[in-house]
Amino acid sequence: MTLPPRLVFKGQDWPAETLDARARGWWAELREALPEPPPVVATVLPVHPDGVALFFALSALPGAVVLLGEDPTAWRSAPPLPPDAPIVLPPGLGALAAAAEARGHRAITLSAEPAPPPGRAGYEPLRFGGVVGFTSGSTGLPKPVFRSTASLIGAAQVSAESQGLAAGDGIIGALPFSNTHGVGAVLATSIVIRGHIGLMDRFDHRSVLALFATRHYRYFPCTPLMAELLARCALAGPPPPAPEVCRVSAGHTPGHVFHAFKARFGVPLRSGYGSTESGVITADYGPAEAVRWSTAGRALPGIDVCVGDEPSRPAPAGEAGRVWFRSAIYMDGYGFPPALEPREQCDGWWPTGDIGVLDADGYLTLTGRLDACFKAVSGQLVNPAEIVEALRRHPDVADAAVFPLAGASGSSIGALVESAAAPDPGALRSHAAALLPPWARPHTVRVVAALPRNANGKVDRERSVALLAGEGPR
Repeated sequence: MTLPPRLVFKGQDWPAETLDARARGWWAELREALPEPPPVVATVLPVHPDGVALFFALSALPGAVVLLGEDPTAWRSAPPLPPDAPIVLPPGLGALAAAAEARGHRAITLSAEPAPPPGRAGYEPLRFGGVVGFTSGSTGLPKPVFRSTASLIGAAQVSAESQGLAAGDGIIGALPFSNTHGVGAVLATSIVIRGHIGLMDRFDHRSVLALFATRHYRYFPCTPLMAELLARCALAGPPPPAPEVCRVSAGHTPGHVFHAFKARFGVPLRSGYGSTESGVITADYGPAEAVRWSTAGRALPGIDVCVGDEPSRPAPAGEAGRVWFRSAIYMDGYGFPPALEPREQCDGWWPTGDIGVLDADGYLTLTGRLDACFKAVSGQLVNPAEIVEALRRHPDVADAAVFPLAGASGSSIGALVESAAAPDPGALRSHAAALLPPWARPHTVRVVAALPRNANGKVDRERSVALLAGEGPR
């Protein structure tokens, strides 16, 4: 019998049995509302006990579950959500029913206090087909990505085992459930280790520090921004001990964030790398003293990674090339079941859009994106990631993003720099010029308090280019 994980939410305990009763009650409501469940059911899972219970209720239906965010203006994808897919809403988000119906979908708002059916006959959680998440949409409309239940749970199992998580360990749940990363890193991981979750509906450094102080949690999956805020926020006393495993799945942890976090909490941030399609591919899962902040870690057990133009001819250690991986827990395809579009492969190897370097020990360092490279005015091919890395080496720079700016004679190089210190753009250009070849030096540098980001935390290209053109507030 699979029960939901035990939760602590806003200081209140939510026993597994309480969540199980709510999940079974909502499952009964859905069985009545959907006597013949469609192949796809969409939902909005809040980071709340209701979101966990709803995940279990939906997982006892046979179809796939589509994960939507709480902003209905972002419910767009290519292809779009099938018109016959209902959108199931927990009672706290019933106001979204009008938006669902305006888009031609049936909205099902669940009861605030569902009556659980007697017994457990017919209720089998985790029997669903899988989940549909979405790519970031940084270069166009987001694409739906279907991952089977076996893929989702298998990836969580591999990740948990590589990091040494044990049965009953606690997880701090600060990631959103609107994407497969949050569902996988928090919910799926808690399921495979039979753990418990300290849940928060929005990230707040004081709430996280309070959970740290309990010493009840061993795993904290987070974003670079979360780690940075924890590393520099004001403290009322000595810093509490951080969980043993703090993982940032962004492919790169800025050096100043890594060192500040470790200096304050005594625990290294472990970088990881993956995608909506693949889940986690690499992670730094070695001993704490061997963590390498500048890399994305090593391939997880059962996953192979190589670099080069083709996987049959891998590049030598230390040489940059396209990143490929081979895994049994990959996505099933793009789209919504049963109409899925497979992704290209080469003899079982899957290509990513990233450029990287593997060292002799198998550690991967990401150096750019294939689709981000562009030809500058000089005619040379420019890798924006190299320019970003040069700018990040300036002590006043927290982060940066680089884009081509169209001009009459070709693309010039624009750099948007995030800094609280407001350094002089000319000084930043001189700093970059000392580290870069002439053709890769940024022509335009603009400093902002924070880089514009989309709902998935990725840098928003359109807004960034507008800022570089002087069309928005700093």
